[in-house]
Amino acid sequence: MYKKVLFFIRNAGLSCFISFLWSVFMIKQLFVALFSDFVRNRMLCIYYNKGKL
Repeated sequence: MYKKVLFFIRNAGLSCFISFLWSVFMIKQLFVALFSDFVRNRMLCIYYNKGKL
């Protein structure tokens, strides 16, 4: 009984840890996507403004 409980806790902890890592990874991907989008828009703005001047 006690070993089963320990095994369950260990597995639950592992799955929680994996889901935590996955959420951190997804948040990081989201920030990278937003940042690259922002930089690309900024570059396009500069490029178009230079073309107009």
